[in-house]
Amino acid sequence: MDLGGRSTQIRARAATGDERARLWDRWRVIDKGLDGYAARRSRETTVVIFEPLEPGHG
Repeated sequence: MDLGGRSTQIRARAATGDERARLWDRWRVIDKGLDGYAARRSRETTVVIFEPLEPGHG
């Protein structure tokens, strides 16, 4: 993945629990239609966290 002009390895994971709730609330501030969009889904919308890996991992 290219992060600001440099290439790095990343790990993706699903946010859960309090972390997911906190991030969802932040996202709602940015996208006022988020809850309406999510209501059309039959299951909870996954919030994905991307974390850079330290060199030598992955």
